[in-house]
Amino acid sequence: MEMPERIRFEILNGLGEADVKKAKHIVYAHRCPAGVYVGMSEDPVRRWKQHVHHSVDANSGSYNDNFKRAIRAYGHSGFTHYVLATASFPKSAKSKEAAAIKFYGHKLNSRAEVIDCQEDYGFRPIDTQIPKIVFLEAKAREDNSDRGGSYNKRNIRARVVYEGGRKRFVSLPNEYFPEGLRVQCNRDRDEFDVGDVVEVSVSLSTKPTGGLYLVAATTAKITKVES
Repeated sequence: MEMPERIRFEILNGLGEADVKKAKHIVYAHRCPAGVYVGMSEDPVRRWKQHVHHSVDANSGSYNDNFKRAIRAYGHSGFTHYVLATASFPKSAKSKEAAAIKFYGHKLNSRAEVIDCQEDYGFRPIDTQIPKIVFLEAKAREDNSDRGGSYNKRNIRARVVYEGGRKRFVSLPNEYFPEGLRVQCNRDRDEFDVGDVVEVSVSLSTKPTGGLYLVAATTAKITKVES
């Protein structure tokens, strides 16, 4: 499914292009005839490309989500993309995302939000607004193939699964990377049981074929946590 390098976003809720360009975190929406999906990212263009990739990857843990089904059904050109809110800090971004999901996220958001946000942040219905337009590109990033690199390194939780005759770590839902990605690491996993949930610091990397995976640093501490 081919996509343009620049993606057209409609800016809503009183924001301007300058607000979007300087924002650290963006709360976005993707709308198609099947409904609206709301999410949050530091790089909404790269995140959209990840969503598209996982919509056609039958091994992805989110392959059968309503959103991924909609992407397969309508394709990139069948969606309109929106900027709903911006934020400078992760906590504020997550709060705004939760409020936006409650206000806009009909039919395509399948994950229940754990944040009970009581603020509405002045959100207004999409079709009652005259949007501003901005074209966004994926942000440039460093080569993060080095296991010791620190680019975009985040703490996530992963589940231990048994695949291909050995134990693997697979990412659980988190605010930074797609769910269902395999975690590449040198750590011996025999101390963990299948089904265990662990916390590990990882960064995102891309295979030569274009697929995504996560990389843990050689010295990364992997800790079992309560699921």
